[in-house]
Formats: sequence, structure tokens, C-alpha cells
Amino acid sequence: MKMPILRIGKSGDKRPLSSRISGACRLGLLPSSLVALLVLPATLSAQEGDDTKTRRVIEEVIVSAQKREQVSQKVPISMSVMSDVFIQEQGIVDVAEALKFVPNFKIVEYGNIVSPQCRGFTVSEGNPSFEAPCGFALDGVAFSRGAYFSAGLFDLKRMEVLRGPQGTTFGKNTTAGVVSLYSKDPTEEFAINMSLQYGLEGVGQTRGELGIGGPIIEDVVLFRLAGVKEDRDGFMENTYHQTDPSVDEEVGQKERTTYRAKLTFPNVMGADVKLLHEKTELYAGGFSTKVIPLNEAWADFIRSYDPNADFGENYKTSNLGANAWTDTKRTQIDINAEWNAWGFTAVAATGELVNVQKINAFPAPVPFAYSERNETSPFKTAELRTISPDFDGLLGLDSLFGVDLGSSSFLLGAFWQEQELENLSIAADVYYAGIVGAVGASVGLFLPTSTVEQVSNSLFGNPGPSESFLILFDQVAETKAIFGQLTWNMNERWTMDLGARFSEEEKEAHWDVSYSMPAPLLNPTGDRGYVKDKSLSNFSIQPKVSLGYEVQENINVFVHWAKGFKSGGFNAYTSTGDPERPNQTNPDATVGSLEYGDESVTDIGIDLKMKLLNDQMLLNISLFRMDVEEFQVLTEVLGSKIPGTGVRVPNGYQQVVNAGKARAQGAEIDLTYLATNWLTVISAIGYNDTEYLSFPLDNCGPEEEPDADTGKCDHTGYEFLGTPKLSGTLTLDAKFPLAGLWEALGESEFHVGGTVEYTGAQFAGNYNADNRTDAEYSYRAHLGVSNPAQGWNFRVSAINLTDEYSGFSATDRGLGVKTMSPFPPRTVIAQFGWSY
Repeated sequence: MKMPILRIGKSGDKRPLSSRISGACRLGLLPSSLVALLVLPATLSAQEGDDTKTRRVIEEVIVSAQKREQVSQKVPISMSVMSDVFIQEQGIVDVAEALKFVPNFKIVEYGNIVSPQCRGFTVSEGNPSFEAPCGFALDGVAFSRGAYFSAGLFDLKRMEVLRGPQGTTFGKNTTAGVVSLYSKDPTEEFAINMSLQYGLEGVGQTRGELGIGGPIIEDVVLFRLAGVKEDRDGFMENTYHQTDPSVDEEVGQKERTTYRAKLTFPNVMGADVKLLHEKTELYAGGFSTKVIPLNEAWADFIRSYDPNADFGENYKTSNLGANAWTDTKRTQIDINAEWNAWGFTAVAATGELVNVQKINAFPAPVPFAYSERNETSPFKTAELRTISPDFDGLLGLDSLFGVDLGSSSFLLGAFWQEQELENLSIAADVYYAGIVGAVGASVGLFLPTSTVEQVSNSLFGNPGPSESFLILFDQVAETKAIFGQLTWNMNERWTMDLGARFSEEEKEAHWDVSYSMPAPLLNPTGDRGYVKDKSLSNFSIQPKVSLGYEVQENINVFVHWAKGFKSGGFNAYTSTGDPERPNQTNPDATVGSLEYGDESVTDIGIDLKMKLLNDQMLLNISLFRMDVEEFQVLTEVLGSKIPGTGVRVPNGYQQVVNAGKARAQGAEIDLTYLATNWLTVISAIGYNDTEYLSFPLDNCGPEEEPDADTGKCDHTGYEFLGTPKLSGTLTLDAKFPLAGLWEALGESEFHVGGTVEYTGAQFAGNYNADNRTDAEYSYRAHLGVSNPAQGWNFRVSAINLTDEYSGFSATDRGLGVKTMSPFPPRTVIAQFGWSY
């Protein structure tokens, strides 16, 4: 697999280009992103007089975005590609950090919750069986659970980020895009690489990565072993630890251990066989969120539990903790063979995800509602595909009515997967005392602990962890699909791609829900426990058509149309009983559902891919519009109306529903520019204009007046929450040879550079005016020295250079408190790498 190559001199050294052909520089500053374009004329004229033997060039990048090896500039997809060198030089260690350099893609993390967001479309962890619209793939095998996005990046060849529906080749639930990682393969020659990181300031962290490989028996069996060990401290002090030492002293920490083993047999009866096994253990500790009271009653109430609580703008929080343990493992076999110019590939994989989450519903030390979730998610998958040789004409038809039909080829495949949610259990305790105290604080009345207990005793007869429920849920999903894509090179300039995937999915689910008795809040009539079985099946067709035109060499324009599909499913989490039951207390109550329907996406786009200035600039521009029908959203189910009023009793239950229509449209720009022999400019720019075309039944914010009949708010015409219109990065990287300073330094180089990240204004949490965050800038910088000939490098990087205290904030449901999730403080990391 070919990576970007930096070429200097006539025969020259070959060095991996420290730029990933993805874009890296957030365009928050549109003017800053235009810096590269402004200097083009001067640069171009200077280069015309340069010795062309010494200029740098960007070579072709080979990708597997369409399940075949292709030059990235020939692929009709809006995509970004990061090389292993860029990932290493930027000190990137996980997917969330890498996506900061990709337009219109990000990971939203709050403690132990990981939610991918692609072009504004995301998913909530409130329903474990609700799958994300952003797919994730490891070495060509697709995964649908959001927890996989917490994967660490190590020993990679490249990372491909594909935007827009990718259902033709990757299947369902990839309606907004796919993040695809490809790990390094064993090599014919012995090779070793290592990397060490150590935190010098801010967030303390240590990380070690090692990869080693080569032949066991030359030309018979090759191996590669790689692993990473990472310990990252929390960046917020939990003051409640002083009251209860069993609670973590810090929150926001991570501990990750991963290893991967590969064996390759280059010639087994003419086929290349690859075996892989990988295992990861991850601990994510604590809500990196703090509660800021908006009245004195709340401050006094929280301090009654934690006298040391600090509500200022600093890295201190006070909560009962929220931790997650995630273990993943996979075993995979790949077989590749050629016969008479036909290519054949077989892939089979099995593995599982085990996840344990412990969450206090309110990020404060108040005993309000505590839950623990356990799940095991095993999977099995297999895929067979073949790639034809190039045929003359259209599948052998040379000409039609005297018109030459060029050449063509096709890909055909079959897919099968079984995925389970096995022994999913959700247990929760509800505390009367915490509820009574929180209600008082929300209206500005502080109730001392003794008073809270007296009130809860008189109302409910018990101040302790008073009610509880247990949900046991199992689900099996089996998917079968066939897919294909025809590529027709009509002539030297025009190309057409026609693809489709035909999928059938069957799901079966089982619920066993029980409650403590009595349970006047959760189960007032005593009839809400239930056992139920359900099944559903669906069939989908996901077509794609693209037309490409080569304007001139290295300038290609593509127009595409695609349909994506997100399958329906079940609502696993039903905290107030069977929502499909007849309501025995009030027929006016909103009744929910245990299942929801399919969602479909139509995507149209134009992709302009250019290699300019004698292969010194790579510029990709994509325009897109995605329309979603039967939009799947997580929304609250309301309870009964209080007699004689229009007020509904909170039900405490959220469910996925098909709520309406939505649209995202905008532009994505990736730029890599070798401005001079020493300066590289990398930029990624995302513009995303989102709108709910129809959304009459959304949850209401605290300042909104709900509809009298539905208890909901109509947010038709509103933008998506947490989705800025404009975002981007701008990275400048400079390298200077040191040999001129001291001959002993040989081929050593000095590195210096930095990145500006911009995130535009956005609504967070709800549509209250005070929940619209301002546009933000973030800065990172690096400097170091390397010797490519000797294979070593040393680098010091600083993140959040200005040490700004900012991040996600939201008013918490209008209850008199605000939540704040700040980004980590300024962090300085030293990194040493060596390869042989």
C-alpha cells in the first residue's frame, strides 16, 4: 500500500511526507485558511526559477474506500486520509483526537460516553440498541457500536474518513460516513518501531508503543507484533473524594492496554493468507463535568453533601463518579488470491465487546438516581468478494452504434453478520431524599439534610435508595447482503460508477423488566413489570451513482447520488414499564413504543479533486446535501396530565422515534500544500448548514412553552444541537536541515509548527438563548528534531496553548443549575520515536 512520499533530488531520498492527505487545519478562520492561496503566485514564480531536481512533490495515495485499491484522487467520495507519519508527528493517540483534523466529523466525549457525530448526525447513549449513523471499520471489518470509536491509534498504515452514505460497500448504519483504520502488515525485512510519550505539564500521561516484525521463515511466514500501554491522569479534581475516599480523586482519566498479533503466509497454494488477533482493555474514569448553581439554594444543597464543593471556573468538580470499563477483542482471517487476472478476497472475523458503566444521573454528589449497565456484544462476520479484470468496452461490448465504449470492471460481494446484545442489564436506584432536595433547590428553597429526610419519610416512608428497577434485554441481529459496483471508463476523460447493496436484516429481542415493591414513582399501579418478545425484519436497497470527468491530468470532478439506510430497532431502555401497555391510571397519558422504524438518507454531492503546482498542492473540495426521511431521534415520553391542569407528570422514559425530516448541506475542503522546500501547509475546513425540515415532537427547553395537547415543542426549521456551521484547522509545519550548523548533525532536521482550531457558535443541550456557545479558537504548537536517515525523532507538543478554560456548557433542564464540560488545560507532551 503506497503512502505519500516526499522526494528530493534526482534519485533523492524517499521520506514519508509529514502530511496526511486529509486536511488538517481547521478553517475556523476562513481568512487564515486562505493564507496558502494568497502566497501561491509568489511561490509559483519562485519555483519556476528553482532547480526542479530538488523540489518536493506529493505522490499518489492508495486507499481502500471502495473495497479495492485505488488512487485517492480517483475515488468519487468526500474523504480525508491520514498517514501513519502525520498521526505520529502530531502525537495523536485516539480517534477523537484525529477527527479534530477532519472537516464535519468529531467525537463527543463526556466521561465514559462516546458519541460520534458526522455532518451533524449523531446518536445518544440513552438507548444501548440505538446505533450510530457513523460506521467504524478495522482492517475492512465493519462495527456499529459507538464504543469502538474509543479505539486507540497505534501501528497504523493509515486512517480513512469517508463522508456521506457508504452503504454500498460498508452496509447499513453508515448513512453519514465511516471511519476506517488499517493496521500495518508484516514485512519481508525485519522492522521495529517504538514511540514514547510523557506529559511535562497539565494532564499527566505516559504512553509507550512498540511494533516489531519480519520473517519467521523467509517467503513462508511473516509476523508482526504491536502493542500500546497508555495511562492518562484526570484533569479535574473531584472535591467529593475528601468526603468519600472511595470516589476517584480525579475525573477524566484513561487507562488503555492494547496488543495486536499478525501472521502472514505469502504463498499458500497461490493465495496470501493473513491471521490477526487483537485485544484492548480501556478504563475511562469520571464525568469531566461540573455543576454550577444558578441560585444559592442549589449551592447550599450541594455543599450539604460536599462542604469543599467549588463552583468557580477552574478544574474542580464534585460528583459521585461515572466510570466505564470496555474490553474488546477480535480474531480475523483474510485470504487474497488472483486467478486469470481476477481478484478474490475472503474475510472472516469474530470477537466481542464487553462494557460496564456506572453512572450517577446527576453530575453532583447528590444521591438522585444511580445506574449500572453491563453488556456483552459478540459478533461474527464473513465477506466474499471478487474484482474483475479490465474488460474492453462495457463488460465486453466494444462499441455501440460505432461509438467506442472504453473499458470497464466490476466488484461483486456477499456479506453475512450476526451481532448480539447479550445479557444487557440496566439496574437503577432512585433516591427520594435527593429528589425532594433537588425539587426544593430548583425553586430556590434550601432544605437541610434532616428536613429532606423528614419530608421524604412523610411522602414516601423511606429516605434511602428507595425504588429500583432492573431491565434485562437480549437482542440478536442477523444481516445478509449482496453488493456490487461497476466502474465504466467511457473514454479517456469520462468515468461512471454504478453500485448497489441489497440487504436483509432480522432482529429478535427479549425484555424482562422488574421493579422493587412498592414503587410509587416508577410503578404507581404495580403493573409495569413485564416480559416480552419481539421480532422485526427489513429489506433495503442502497444504490449509488457517480459520474467523473477528468478536466485535465490531476484535476477530476465527480457528481454523485446515493441512498443510505439506517435500520429500525428496539427501545431497550424502558424505565417506567411497558410503554405499549394500556394506561390504567389516565387514558390521556402519552403511550410509547418498544420499536422504531427504518431511516433513509438521500445524498447528492460534487467532489473536485486537484493536484496542482507540479504536484506540490493537493486540494479537495466537496459540496453536499443530505436529506433524511423518518429521522430517528431519542425523545422523552410524557406521562399523564394532572387532573384539571395542562401539566404532565414526568415519565422518566426516553425512546427512539421516527420524528420527521432533517437536512444537512455544506462544503468540505482538504488542503495539503508544499509551499516551499521547508514549509508545509495543511488545512481542513467544514461548513455545515443543518435544519430540521419537520420536527413537531421534540423535547422542550426550560424557556419554551410546550404544545397543550402533545406536551412537545415544534422545532421545525431549527438547526441541529451541537453542530456549528463553520469549523476547521490550519496547520503550518516547517523543517530546516541542521547540517549547515554543525557537520556532526548530519541529516538531522529541526521541526517547528502549530495548529489553529476553530469551532463556530452552536446550541448545546437545548435551544435556550444562554445555551448558544460563542465561537472558539484553540491553539497547539510543536518543535523538535529528527534524523530520517537514522530513524529517530524527538518532539515537544503543547495543546490548548493559551490555557483557555472553555468547552461544552448547558443549562440543566431549567432546574436552577448549569453544567460545564471544559476541555483539558494546557498540556505539554514530550515524545520520542525510533524506527529501524
